[in-house]
Amino acid sequence: ASGCIAGSSTSISDWESLILCLRDLPFQTLVNISSEVSSIKFKNLFAPSADNVVIRHDFRTNQLRKRSETLNDIDLLFGVSLFDAAHLLSNTDCEYGIEMDKRDSIFREMISQCFKYHQQELFLAVSNEYTDWETILPDPMSIRDATIEALTDSLFVAPVIAAGNKLGRTGSAFMYSFEYIRNQ
Repeated sequence: ASGCIAGSSTSISDWESLILCLRDLPFQTLVNISSEVSSIKFKNLFAPSADNVVIRHDFRTNQLRKRSETLNDIDLLFGVSLFDAAHLLSNTDCEYGIEMDKRDSIFREMISQCFKYHQQELFLAVSNEYTDWETILPDPMSIRDATIEALTDSLFVAPVIAAGNKLGRTGSAFMYSFEYIRNQ
């Protein structure tokens, strides 16, 4: 849509070319691109880029050095809730629940957007982990809850724990998980 193409490699020159191309696009074109990619809901599409102006190419080295100097004085608090990903389902799905085929479709979409390889194996692993095997006929509400839990774990909990592991090495880090019991 924009004419800007990102290379399939992770080389800095490919990404610099993409950034330079995007900088030259008119504002309305960027808005149109933004609305096109908003349909992708399970992946962070844009992140800070090392453009050597705002973010230097050696920012990781500097970040580690600065972190060891300053983070000893800062306490970090990370938190998640049980249903952080509930907004990814429609209002109808949240209110009435979903069936297994809808759950499978959501899992497949998430996996295809987040992973390039071993998608079938990942789908089977996620489906297995978030299926209540003790229930013969699971109800749509419990399927909904397990689906939201899987999405929350993948899109919120895992990144928060990864950030906590990286940032909490030098100072004090605390994590909370907010859960509530729904009336049944």
